Amino acid sequence: MTRAVLEIEGLSVEYATQKGRVHAVTDVNLELAEGESIGLVGESGCGKTTLALALMRILADNGRIVSGRVVLDGEDLLQLSEPEMAKRRWRAISMVFQSAMNCLNPVHRVADQIVEAIMQHEDVSPREAMDRTRSLFEVVGLDASLLRRYPHEYSGGMRQRAVIAMALACNPKVIIADEPTTALDVLVQHRILEQLTEIQSRRRMAMIYISHDIAVIAQVSKSVGVMYAGRLVERGPVRETFKRPIHPYTEALMDSVPSVGGEKRPLRLLGGDPPDLLNLPVGCAFAARCPRVQARCRSEAPPIVSYEGRWAYCWNPVNQP
Repeated sequence: MTRAVLEIEGLSVEYATQKGRVHAVTDVNLELAEGESIGLVGESGCGKTTLALALMRILADNGRIVSGRVVLDGEDLLQLSEPEMAKRRWRAISMVFQSAMNCLNPVHRVADQIVEAIMQHEDVSPREAMDRTRSLFEVVGLDASLLRRYPHEYSGGMRQRAVIAMALACNPKVIIADEPTTALDVLVQHRILEQLTEIQSRRRMAMIYISHDIAVIAQVSKSVGVMYAGRLVERGPVRETFKRPIHPYTEALMDSVPSVGGEKRPLRLLGGDPPDLLNLPVGCAFAARCPRVQARCRSEAPPIVSYEGRWAYCWNPVNQP
């Protein structure tokens, strides 16, 4: 059995605001095995990016991890001092951010920025770091002639490939990709996703892929986690989860996505709004929008429904064994 390289236990994150504390992530539990890829999907504001930033420990100044454990390769990252954690970033766990242009320093050549990242974390010479950077460019499909150019001289797709190269530079055990292809056209997006998936598989890295796009999640991930109002409400293999969802929210997400092939069906929009994260409801956070709501959904936290390697938190699941 493949061992777990990343274990998230009871992770909760809050943001302090003038109106009160925003419960951005609540009691998330997740395991990721070596070489495994999981996609995180859900509406904007459901906590996907906050979860990623918490794993990297790069939350905004008003954010704090309230409780939980993040165990990477047997070591709890939340117990490390900031200097100790800085040594783990990029080397043990790295992240591909959503906006490539904002991740690259505009006044430094792209290759120099990757070389600097390598030399900060490993005892190598500038020549060795540049040789590795050249190899990384080849891996992500960038021509060596681009090594000495500045970020503004790259296209959007080139910049995104460069950011992926930077994330891979120190051979991390876990890589987080947060909407890395959102601003790219469909053809470039497809090529980058194929490259990222191939690299992840070849290097046996564990990957967390964050996206609003269910089709993208299906392409790059073996399993999927569905987040709603800061909670992970369903987890399972991609194919089975999208075909026969357990949680009504997952079903609503699937019903809102047009089908390219197969039987044509009308799209159904999910009405209402997500709950106020300043004042989360006592029972199920999805109760106010759920077509299967029961009285106890509004007053009691839902139990876990588990079967066939899948689970969800729900009083009245859509599909049961």
